[in-house]
Amino acid sequence: MPLEPKYLRLRFNLEGISAPAMKAMQLASDTVMAALPALDAFDVTGEPQIEGTGIQLRFRQAGMSDDDWREQCKSFVVRKAFQELAKGLKESLDEAYSLIHMTRLDWGNIDTAGIMAKREELGRKANRANVPTILDWVNGELGAPLSHTAMVLNVQKVRSCLEHRDGLVGAVDVNNAADDALELSVPTMKIIAIGKDTGAEVEVVPGMQLEEASRVAPKFVDEHLSFPRGARIQIDAERFNHIALSNWVFGSDLAKRVEALLRNEGKVDFS
Repeated sequence: MPLEPKYLRLRFNLEGISAPAMKAMQLASDTVMAALPALDAFDVTGEPQIEGTGIQLRFRQAGMSDDDWREQCKSFVVRKAFQELAKGLKESLDEAYSLIHMTRLDWGNIDTAGIMAKREELGRKANRANVPTILDWVNGELGAPLSHTAMVLNVQKVRSCLEHRDGLVGAVDVNNAADDALELSVPTMKIIAIGKDTGAEVEVVPGMQLEEASRVAPKFVDEHLSFPRGARIQIDAERFNHIALSNWVFGSDLAKRVEALLRNEGKVDFS
């Protein structure tokens, strides 16, 4: 009969919280940056060029121009990339919720099987929750909303519009009634030069000459994107890269906030 260990040490890796969001950022951003320029250069009217195959077929919707078809292909890539970003954000929130509650188990009255069962139970509960619900749960545990809560919800809105309405903004997508538009605010990193004497901040752009005494540092600022109702969402590779960066910012902030909570509760040994 197997014996239960007298002591059981569990290692909680906080990087597991930020990892899904960051992996999605890298995968989606790299794919978009590689695919969109390639589609711009792709000959949509030429013969299929898949080497090493026999019969190759190419289909086209009747009445669609070459440029329209190319834009459809690019929209497909961006749509899939947004799905990946949204999936990564949700998985990071799921991990945060599960980890917080795992640390609160009654460790004196639970065996290994019970730990595994509880982990699976928490995982299922988080996985079944939609994004607004899991956000509310996590924000409630943290005591104050995460700094980019609105960004997470709006990324989901853009993903939904791209997926269900082919990027054509409808009434259900509008989140800014005053402007009748779908808005997305994302943290964007800029490089700034800080004057030694004045402390004035100036954004660094290519070709700019800086004073020798200036200090250069990164800074995150919110970039606001607006897509009016009735318009189609169009996002190029550079702008998508800025949007994808928000996954890294959110994932990092989420992991730090969970760590601060666990340190305050004193139930995890961080030594």
